Amino acid sequence: MIITPKPVLQIALIIEWEIGHRIDLDTWNVDGGDTKCWYITHAEGKPSKVEENGIAQTEEDEHAHCEQNASTWWWDSSNNRLYDHTAGDDIPSVGTYITLSHFWERFGTHSPMILDGHYYLPYLSLDSIPSIVTATSGYHEGGTKQSFGTVTIGNADGYFDVRLSEYIYEAKRMRALVGEYTIVDGVFVPAAYANWVCIWEGWSGDITWSDEALEVETKDLRGIRI
Repeated sequence: MIITPKPVLQIALIIEWEIGHRIDLDTWNVDGGDTKCWYITHAEGKPSKVEENGIAQTEEDEHAHCEQNASTWWWDSSNNRLYDHTAGDDIPSVGTYITLSHFWERFGTHSPMILDGHYYLPYLSLDSIPSIVTATSGYHEGGTKQSFGTVTIGNADGYFDVRLSEYIYEAKRMRALVGEYTIVDGVFVPAAYANWVCIWEGWSGDITWSDEALEVETKDLRGIRI
């Protein structure tokens, strides 16, 4: 009789970070029939949200609706284009607007890690996972304040050397999730994304950068104002 040992479940960590980009500084274009809806090529893919002067714009479901409605955006997946219709019906780079696109950047403790169709950069080390601390004050008014410590993300290959000047990482949403994985025939096999558990959600704070790593302080969702 051959006994097949049961796979040993192990734990991995992922960090998801919704960073921003100043797209009002980009070169904008307009289609022949458009008068108010301008576009750029958005290499990062579909944004998670678009903000104009700190206010979230409304995502439209088609090009024509973006042309018709101010303070909206539309994603053209066929051409990787982001269309934007400003509150004042003019070009986003006119100087009146600070327009940010946001998208999720993803990091994991193992490689290769692909979850829900997204690739996670293997820049987290298991010994850099911080502890979660939940505390209440002596005068308790309900709720607690949660701390996740400092997140360490590797930079040995220089990944952040240019990105820190091109993208906005401070005061942006972050979340940490843990999930199980097995090693099957030497291959890393993570659990389905739906089975990963969010253990912390908050904001990025001050960032200390070196050639080796980023040290990112974290803030509680209720302890920061944008």
